[in-house]
Amino acid sequence: MTPAKFSARDGPFVRTLEDALKHCGVDKEAYHGGSFVGNHVHECLKVCCKLYKDLHACICAYHNTLQHIIGTVLIYIKHKRNSLSKGNL
Repeated sequence: MTPAKFSARDGPFVRTLEDALKHCGVDKEAYHGGSFVGNHVHECLKVCCKLYKDLHACICAYHNTLQHIIGTVLIYIKHKRNSLSKGNL
């Protein structure tokens, strides 16, 4: 039994990357051997920048919300600790 021929273009990473780029409207040029050139690189970078900005905004909003929750919990704990130390239940 001979091993099956495997091309890097058939791998799951390459297929997933190509699907994602196609979804974003970025096509590889056949006449450049499947390379990204010129306007295609520019289009890909625009999509990546938008995704980065959206992700960054989402993370910042999550971080701010988490900070608010933690601050509220710490205030509650401090208040409870003071109440317990004074003998209040």
